[in-house]
Amino acid sequence: MPAPTNTLLIEGSFEELAEELARYLDNQGQGEQTSSLHSDIGSLLQDNKKDEVLKKLVSGSTVLNSAPEREFIAAYNLLIHLVRQSPNMNMFLPVICRNLSQPISSSPSNGAGLALSILSTVFNIVQPDSDTRYHVFLAILNVIKSTSNFETLRPQLKHLDAWLAQWESDEEEQRRLYLAVSDAASDAGEVED
Repeated sequence: MPAPTNTLLIEGSFEELAEELARYLDNQGQGEQTSSLHSDIGSLLQDNKKDEVLKKLVSGSTVLNSAPEREFIAAYNLLIHLVRQSPNMNMFLPVICRNLSQPISSSPSNGAGLALSILSTVFNIVQPDSDTRYHVFLAILNVIKSTSNFETLRPQLKHLDAWLAQWESDEEEQRRLYLAVSDAASDAGEVED
């Protein structure tokens, strides 16, 4: 039986949505960029070079961390939707995870929650047996560690061994993940965990 699919409901063609996101990123990054992302992707869209378009959008997405809180999740969901349309989705997810591991300047008090929300979406859209989930989970741990909010992780710990088996993680990866969990627990004062 095939695994259930995870759905993001976003309407529009790849081209329309890519242009919309490019304009949004241009507006968010005013003053940071010398060229317009929207104009940069125009010819790439005409030549149907989706991965090249995505490279530009994902690299420009660092400005999303300064997007208004009410627009943050929608903007990241649009980016994730576009990235999911690439057969090379795993090439773009590490950059997105790295961006989300950085402080959310537009929302210092809710930033970690916003980042965890998007990282959870990314984790859930990736195939359960994909080792990409391992790297997304490390990014989740990084955010949890920075907030010392270990309680958000506690319910997931019971799945850790099964996930590592699904991802076919080697001993070094397992050790790295357990150390990251231990560090997050220690930083939150959860010495027993």
